[in-house]
Order: sequence, then C-alpha cells, then structure tokens
Amino acid sequence: MKQEFRTKITDMLGIEHPILMGGMQWISWAEFVAEVCNAGCTGFITAETFESDQDLRAEIRKMRTLTEQALRDQHLHAARSRGPPGPDPKVPGRGL
Repeated sequence: MKQEFRTKITDMLGIEHPILMGGMQWISWAEFVAEVCNAGCTGFITAETFESDQDLRAEIRKMRTLTEQALRDQHLHAARSRGPPGPDPKVPGRGL
C-alpha cells in the first residue's frame, strides 16, 4: 500500500513528495534532474551552468527524452542570471 503525503506544495505542483531540489550550478544536468522528477519531486536545471542559450536548449531537449514528468508538470524551471559568472580556474580569484 502506497502511503500518500499531501501538502499544499504537492497539490499545487502535482508532485508526489514535497521536495524541491534547488538548482545547483554544475550539478543540475538533465540526467540528475530527471531522476529527481521521476522520483516524484520537483527538479530544477540551472541555466547559469550553460555557456549559451543554445546549450541550455539542448539540455532541455535532452530532459524531454529522460522524463515526461518534468515537462508535463512543469517541474523544469530555467532563468538566465544577470549576476557575475561562476568560478573559472583560469582566472585568478575565481577558482573552484
């Protein structure tokens, strides 16, 4: 027997578990986010991870091949940041 855990979040997002995996730059790739979504949670791809909008679009297309859950329930959220670029080991002061 499957135990149901309902909250305002699960009802609002149509997810099974009230878990929102925050976007984690350089970790939130399609494969990882798809696993989170397939487990009944909400996953986020971090747009800032990608060097170009085309790369982000390619990752979203890849996501569609890995899970129907993510896009059907709109669990995929992406927005480009206007903040400073992330760590760069080739630039002094911006290493990992």
